[in-house]
Amino acid sequence: MSSILYKDAMNNPPFHTSFHNGNFTLTNFIDPPTILPLTKICTMVHQATVNFIAHIEAALPLGATMMELPLHLLTDDFSAIPLHCQPSNSQILHPFLTDYWNWVLSGPSGGSQPLFNSAGLVRVEADKWLAQYDACFPHAACAIMLTSGCINDHSFRHQQYAGPDRTVFLLKNGNIALVNPLSSGRKIGRCIDLIMASPDVSRCLLTLITILLPIASALRGLKGQTNPLHSTHLWVVPHRRTTGECKWGYDANTTNSVLTPLSQKILGISLTGKTLSKMTLQLFYTEFPLIFHNSMPLRSPVDDLAQHLYSTGLRAYGRLTNFPSFKHLTSDKAIRHLTLCEIWQALTKCGPINDWWKGMVIGSTLFPVEYFPGMALRLARRLVLCNYEIHKGHSSEERRHLVSELLSRKPFLQGIDVS
Repeated sequence: MSSILYKDAMNNPPFHTSFHNGNFTLTNFIDPPTILPLTKICTMVHQATVNFIAHIEAALPLGATMMELPLHLLTDDFSAIPLHCQPSNSQILHPFLTDYWNWVLSGPSGGSQPLFNSAGLVRVEADKWLAQYDACFPHAACAIMLTSGCINDHSFRHQQYAGPDRTVFLLKNGNIALVNPLSSGRKIGRCIDLIMASPDVSRCLLTLITILLPIASALRGLKGQTNPLHSTHLWVVPHRRTTGECKWGYDANTTNSVLTPLSQKILGISLTGKTLSKMTLQLFYTEFPLIFHNSMPLRSPVDDLAQHLYSTGLRAYGRLTNFPSFKHLTSDKAIRHLTLCEIWQALTKCGPINDWWKGMVIGSTLFPVEYFPGMALRLARRLVLCNYEIHKGHSSEERRHLVSELLSRKPFLQGIDVS
């Protein structure tokens, strides 16, 4: 589908996106438009999350589950230290890492096929577990792209969980955020500098980063397998490619290796992260243009002094306390971009509707009244009293007659209890 939409297009955007009656319509004004039902997009989001959870559970030791991990106690100081090595988190995770390490070495069958015996490391069994671990990352990329809706599929190879250029952070609400390392730094534009994964996907990512990743690093150390990116980057190809510019990091094909077949199975067409991102950003720029501008009247939950950074350019005025200190996250850009992710997650039913931005989306094309049951009930009561004139019946017989006339004129009301 991407090759069709990008046909004869040399400049961005190569196609136009609109949303009507629960369907995304994508067209390049040359070929027939492509229709993507929102219900099927929601199915894709749910299936990608389920697949990611299944791969995380498969990589965990036999009998272990994510539910037993105290991930809700973890915090992030936004430093260069990875999450599992930060002092407060290390104390929480140390007992689990010790037990899981021993269980992984004992093998998937509880000791019948151990990864480590009296002769040393059993490389065949170790490679099997590492293959399960590496398989989690394309599923993680697919889940992140679908639950955020706006991350560039080329940015995954640059995402770092450790080091001075760390881009993967744990927010105060318990969700994982990824900073865009390819940002242009423009004050106004359609480039998203901070995206947030859904709660379920964030829990899987936390398990992957704080539990499975340290075990995989220790296991590779026993093998003597060294990779210059494994100590800092997440999406790393386990074996160096002999051709191409991307020798260690993920390229677009690897990133989309799960998303493309999943979209082909559910939608009947092949989607890529690039197409999904452009589709979402075009639609949101049309529906909520102020989210992309610094004039949006949203305040970021950071120190008041940090707001001076946008107007003065001096970091000495303050530091971010709820978001990572990143050169592109100026003024209220962080909260605006997280708002975009929350709206997409609410639209695809993988995240809640937040009360503080609910008023902004009410009445838009994306959020009809049925998304808000309380408002729908109030609207129905007002229509019954004012528009349908049910209150004009003085007796039960007159009201019954008015209701019968109303239902005959408006058959879509059939089945509603108006007694």
